[in-house]
Amino acid sequence: MVEVCCWAHARRHVYQALDHDPSRMRTLLLMIAELYGVEKLARQRGLSGEDLRLLRDQGVSRRVSAMQPLQPHSISTSRKIDFERTIRRTK
Repeated sequence: MVEVCCWAHARRHVYQALDHDPSRMRTLLLMIAELYGVEKLARQRGLSGEDLRLLRDQGVSRRVSAMQPLQPHSISTSRKIDFERTIRRTK
């Protein structure tokens, strides 16, 4: 079995933390939107297989690395773990 974490759930936790740390959370939400932009580009180009993997590698890894320091501190420990797993699975 492979654990899968999704950005939709991670985004929800970031959105919920918006009131506690608006500046950092807005930045993080914009970064997550960029990840969705990579997927949109892949759909527009009709990419699959190795081409899709390459686009994701190029478009996602550095963005995800930049997210880690911005992790929400105001969310519960279990949600932080989910957020961290999502980041690790995306790298």
